Amino acid sequence: MRTYRVVLLGVTALLGVASGGLETHAAASEEGGYLCALTEVLECGRLSGCERVLPADAGLPDFLRVSRSGERISAGARGDERETAVRLRETFEGQTLLGGMEKARAWSAALSADGTRLTGVVADAAGAFVLFASCTGD
Repeated sequence: MRTYRVVLLGVTALLGVASGGLETHAAASEEGGYLCALTEVLECGRLSGCERVLPADAGLPDFLRVSRSGERISAGARGDERETAVRLRETFEGQTLLGGMEKARAWSAALSADGTRLTGVVADAAGAFVLFASCTGD
């Protein structure tokens, strides 16, 4: 399977392009939110199906941080400044639905009502990554 490199969270590899309007990771951690550890990543090709990969093999951080306001998602490790703005945020039946776009890839994620689970997808015309994470309040 061809490995699709994803630009997520400003990762130059869901979940980015640095923008002068975005705050730094330090500001995100001061704000609080949810820290999510990626527990499973599936890489899916258009005709080849899906296979499990390590987050690093997909160009993803091991941890994601979702700001309490739901306005941004950033890499969860200290010193990793990658982040992306959330362009769509809705609450439906308690869960928070988030969406955005980075470098010709669309991403969406669902955060459970209790903030303990995150499921996301990062996709382009050639394939997608499906992400599963366990989260804790920060």
